[in-house]
Amino acid sequence: MGSAYPTNSHERRGKEVGLPAAVVEAIVAGRPAALTDKREGVVYDVALALANGRLIPQDLYERAVEALGHEGVTDLIVLMGYYTCVSLTMNFYSVPVSGGGTPRH
Repeated sequence: MGSAYPTNSHERRGKEVGLPAAVVEAIVAGRPAALTDKREGVVYDVALALANGRLIPQDLYERAVEALGHEGVTDLIVLMGYYTCVSLTMNFYSVPVSGGGTPRH
């Protein structure tokens, strides 16, 4: 669920915390990203698969449970649900990149 405001905010934050520009660009575009941190990589792989409506293959399931535990996987899924809700709401109200208020009444 792409939304202008959260996409822009997360893109800026990724750069602030030191993610390489190529990684940030891949994430924003929904492409595979070359994340070197094992935990970050598995989070991204799971999120990308789920966001694209895919079933999680067994090898990714095992990597996710190993890296995050079942509680961490559940936290990831809940956060994805929350941010999907936020993005849907922002899309409905066409919240601009600058944020602030809703342009539609």
